[in-house]
Amino acid sequence: MPSQWEYVRSVLAYAAGNAPLPGPEGPLLVLMLTLHIACAGTGNLVGQDVTGLGLSDPEGLLGELAGCGWLVLP
Repeated sequence: MPSQWEYVRSVLAYAAGNAPLPGPEGPLLVLMLTLHIACAGTGNLVGQDVTGLGLSDPEGLLGELAGCGWLVLP
């Protein structure tokens, strides 16, 4: 059975390798979403989850992730 550190490393590697947006904020948002999915099995977020990261344009980043097909919004 893999250790928790190995699991965390694999999640971080996945997020780093699959972040479709350039710059530091896109990969940070992808990491946060990936961790939610890895822990809960779903990527359901509330506004506080996203605004708590201190991103300059959280709605714009979510729109970009949805626009490139990485994220599906209802």
